[in-house]
Amino acid sequence: MEKIINYTLSSDGVFPEDSQCGGIQGEHKATAVCIIPDEEFMTKLESYIDSGKAVTVKIDAVTSSGELAYSETRTSGNLFSPFYLTDKVTSSGLDAVLVVRILVGKDGEKELCRAQIKLYFTPSPIGMPASSQKDAKQEISDKAAEIVEALEEKAKEVEENIDAKAAVVASSAKTTARHLKQSQEILEENRQTILEFTEGTTIVFSGGDATTSSEITMVVDENLSEISENPVQNKAITAGITAAVDGAKQALLGELDTTAADILAEIEGVRESVAAQTVETGTDGIWQYEKWPNGTFKCFGTLEATITPTNEWANGHYYAPVSSVAFPEGFIGAPNLTVSVEDEGANFLATKRNTEKTGTGTIYILSLEQFTEEAQVRICLQAFGKWK
Repeated sequence: MEKIINYTLSSDGVFPEDSQCGGIQGEHKATAVCIIPDEEFMTKLESYIDSGKAVTVKIDAVTSSGELAYSETRTSGNLFSPFYLTDKVTSSGLDAVLVVRILVGKDGEKELCRAQIKLYFTPSPIGMPASSQKDAKQEISDKAAEIVEALEEKAKEVEENIDAKAAVVASSAKTTARHLKQSQEILEENRQTILEFTEGTTIVFSGGDATTSSEITMVVDENLSEISENPVQNKAITAGITAAVDGAKQALLGELDTTAADILAEIEGVRESVAAQTVETGTDGIWQYEKWPNGTFKCFGTLEATITPTNEWANGHYYAPVSSVAFPEGFIGAPNLTVSVEDEGANFLATKRNTEKTGTGTIYILSLEQFTEEAQVRICLQAFGKWK
């Protein structure tokens, strides 16, 4: 048994009306619901019983999907003994409603009261089971392997593209060098022709009536230029070389930029995926804790205590209080706390009230009979909340 939930029943319904936590999904008879009639309603029931009329308590457990998970009818003296939530009620993890009806008469022809008890359940098991963790790690490993393989293929493709583009550039460079060589050869021939033409040569204009003469100096550019207008125009050669080299360079740089961006994006995706699975763990007093990147904060603790349940608590129940236990620092709000108790004779139940973000609040150890001697118990605590 992990917890007990107490309700007060009257002719008008049940209190408290708010939805209460019915324990952890999939538990079997770990939570008991105690329905205790108030004094006025109990007096009314006793008057029916004294007059010889049968009183029946019918309890139906219905999940939020509309499925009838459990049904029980009580007609004997244990009308209001604790009702234990079975795994059929908790296994789906869906919210559930306990419909409690008080009927009078042999065939239950008169309904004195109808109340609805709303319950919800916390997910189980705690954290990820080992198999799920293994599956998650395997999935990440497989994803990382796929990305590595994709990166290798991409790198190979980039290398092939670079080699192909380098070959094109090399071929273009060879062609350009060949054209340049041919141009230089032509230039050299022109230079020799000009020297032969100008050195030791006199130009005579015959038959004209000119009275003056002028000397003409012929010049051919010796350097590559984009502005030369000489008969041997190296401007076109220079422009061709420049365009080929610039085009190949820009295409190669564009391919490298795109590939680098894709690789960085893939690496960042793997990093984020792995970081999402990183858990910070530690110990603080009786507590062991886990801090998850998504803000989840889980604490697990065990407290050894000596108790004497001598305080009476309605209809033959007795209790002993255990002082609040401080949580590890970090909860930003009151966490969801689950309390259970163990002892050698399985004599006790546990409940709590007023959980705060700094501590458990007072814990109550319950028994169905009064203990006058001290008893040793082991209180198991599980707290789930947020650290950011």
